[in-house]
Amino acid sequence: MRSIVVAMIAWALGTGCIDDTLAPRSIVASDRVLAVVADRPIVGPGTDVRLSVMAVDEEGEPLVHGSDGISMQWSSCVREERVLALSGAQYEPDVASAGCGGRLSIDLETDTDGSAVLPGLVTAAAVAQIPMLAEGLGLPPELIATILEQSGVPITLQVRILRDDELRVTAFKRVLLTTREGEVLGTNPDPPRFRIDERWMSASGVTEAFRCVAEDGAVPSVGAGQNIILDPEEVILDPTPEQEDETWIERYTVLSVEGRFAEQWEAAFYSWFSTDGSFDQGVTRAPADEEIWTAPTETGTYPLWLVVRDGHGGTSACRTDVEVR
Repeated sequence: MRSIVVAMIAWALGTGCIDDTLAPRSIVASDRVLAVVADRPIVGPGTDVRLSVMAVDEEGEPLVHGSDGISMQWSSCVREERVLALSGAQYEPDVASAGCGGRLSIDLETDTDGSAVLPGLVTAAAVAQIPMLAEGLGLPPELIATILEQSGVPITLQVRILRDDELRVTAFKRVLLTTREGEVLGTNPDPPRFRIDERWMSASGVTEAFRCVAEDGAVPSVGAGQNIILDPEEVILDPTPEQEDETWIERYTVLSVEGRFAEQWEAAFYSWFSTDGSFDQGVTRAPADEEIWTAPTETGTYPLWLVVRDGHGGTSACRTDVEVR
């Protein structure tokens, strides 16, 4: 059984979107999906999940469903080889094989704003189907029932973005299905808040999707070619019981490589993007979460994106514009 668990978890590693450009990953140089967000990263059977995507073109402009020939196609699937995982979903580099392909896939209806809903009927059907898939792999039904209750089984959500019916980019996300009861089983990180040098940017209370603005109302301005500190708002890791209401970090159950269930805290990963300049790391992790962005050498206005992941399916993201003088 241990070897089966290790193999399944190895299969499960990898999350994000597919991109084959030669530019540094943190520099947007082609149509890209920077974030896929589920309003419920962990869901029980019969519950709807709202899906949205932050996608941009090579100039950093949003790809909008129904505009300029852009269309978005959503689907969901449960993959047999992932039945045991990914209870401990962690942020990993992109893996192209992590999408749905043609297996056990269900098309979802795209709304006018490009979002989609994974219906509760599908989540209920998937939960009912998982034990049968597990039985086909020779896994004990009682093991699968325990995994569904304790840590969850991933369902893959995939979005294909087309321009004039030509596929431009494919991205995916995993949502954990569980038989646990509760109205809220897991949440996304808080809306991003970070500073550009000394100016604080925030997405809290902003009505435009995936947008953050300066809290003092000014457009952030930096010098051409300068090294700029990007610093996310501090998050409490491994909180005490008294601190749990002060942080979006949550405790969850994982299935270890030894085949045992164990609890651990979420993490805080920060992915930084722009269309120009350069980043010291590209991805940072709390508590060493500061990033250095070397601003472009040419003056102008440039987009800057921050995507926050908790390592357990939760995601938040926003974009701001920075004036380079």
